[in-house]
Amino acid sequence: MRKDKREAYFRHYRYGLTPQTYAALLADQQGVCGICEQDVELHEDHDHTTKTVRGLLCQRCNQLLGHMGDTYEQVTQKSIALLAYLNRTRLRSLISVVHNA
Repeated sequence: MRKDKREAYFRHYRYGLTPQTYAALLADQQGVCGICEQDVELHEDHDHTTKTVRGLLCQRCNQLLGHMGDTYEQVTQKSIALLAYLNRTRLRSLISVVHNA
């Protein structure tokens, strides 16, 4: 079985995605990752509870979303924590630069 046919089979088997639905998702996203908009190989992003496909993401963004959580609330909470961390570390860096000047 050719790679593209095998991938189409698994998309349909795992998520119920027909080749037409996949093509529509791809066209809707203009062939790029739904988050970073890079033109790279795309993977199906799906809700792990319902198995519903939300869109197509590159591997990096798909893994990032997987680590952040599957719900809006989880992603929001972790995004706020990440931004707070970056803000704290940026302030430490600025204090260090001023202190060493």
